[in-house]
Amino acid sequence: MIAPLTGEDGVLGALVAYGSRESAVLVRAATEVARWVSVQLELAELDRSRTRIVEAEIKALRAQISPHFIFNSLAVIASFVRTDPERARELLLEFADFTRYSFRRHGEFAQLADELRSIEQYLALAGHASATG
Repeated sequence: MIAPLTGEDGVLGALVAYGSRESAVLVRAATEVARWVSVQLELAELDRSRTRIVEAEIKALRAQISPHFIFNSLAVIASFVRTDPERARELLLEFADFTRYSFRRHGEFAQLADELRSIEQYLALAGHASATG
């Protein structure tokens, strides 16, 4: 007995059930299992689609926020150039490390220590931006 596994794009595969002889019970069982597997395949595809949508939304959000963060960070650094050159230098190095890390990350996983350091750098830059802005 062969039952098709279907999805939105048509037939995705087949379920093959063997028995000593073909019977109505085997046909019905194979058909029901194939239907259940087909639903599971559709649910998995729906889950992948949702994941892709969320990832696209995050990328779009990052694209919107990043320029503002960059401009604000540079304005903060510029504000310290005359009044506190050493602090301006420290913030510039923090900004360089933060942006280097942000642009370098392409994988799904990151080291916790790297993420925490990035957050510390972000807070150092953002804290000065809110204090001066």
